[in-house]
Amino acid sequence: MSISRRAAVVRCDVLLIVGRLISGRLLNSLSMMVTDVYARNLRKERLAKGLSQEALADKAGLHRTYVGSVERGERNITLVNAEKLAHALDIELADLVRRKR
Repeated sequence: MSISRRAAVVRCDVLLIVGRLISGRLLNSLSMMVTDVYARNLRKERLAKGLSQEALADKAGLHRTYVGSVERGERNITLVNAEKLAHALDIELADLVRRKR
């Protein structure tokens, strides 16, 4: 294989690696944004209902420390648990993941 052909192959490999890194970062960034929106809305709704984290956790059948970590955006919450918390707050799950302006 000629040197110019090898250089072209290396360039293609580098571009593929960079592309994968960028898409991975974008996916991580998007998931962080959704987690942050959910966390902020969950806390806002809980406080509006006058519930402590412990009371909300009891209503949802979850542990109080779990609810706290979700509100801080430390957890990548499952849809099942997200729905449990929405149901405990008597709101739709969509309301917790929707960006508020």
